[in-house]
Amino acid sequence: MLKLGNLRWGDFDLGWKDIRIDRASILGNPFDMGEDEGLRDLVCDTYKDFLWENLKAVLKGKNTYIDPANYGLDLAPKHKKALAAEIVAALVDLMERSQTQDLRLMCWCVDPDKPVRCHGEMIIRAITWMQQQTYDWHMLLRQATVVK
Repeated sequence: MLKLGNLRWGDFDLGWKDIRIDRASILGNPFDMGEDEGLRDLVCDTYKDFLWENLKAVLKGKNTYIDPANYGLDLAPKHKKALAAEIVAALVDLMERSQTQDLRLMCWCVDPDKPVRCHGEMIIRAITWMQQQTYDWHMLLRQATVVK
């Protein structure tokens, strides 16, 4: 099972394995909204598109760098750069682990007192979609060729 948790307050639940998905993680959102809450939906929707482009690249056998700068939004200075197969491998890891463990994806923006959108919702949706597919994700990752 997957759910979201907050890094700031560390809302710890016994039995849940906490996994960071902030910008210190390969699955961190590279798009920056700064202090402008009005950009939250755009940043989350753009992350969904970015994640999908990485999944599509691997499904097409390409291990390429999907440049978040091409989406026209400000980038967070500390985001991690990764090839498509690295991002998809992180999703596959979470997908497999969530079948035997309760995983809590930890981000700074998750707030139980003031629900706001978080890119972690897109990660959970992507993993749910991946679970419904019949792809051999490990084979796809092995076959993805680096494209520059």
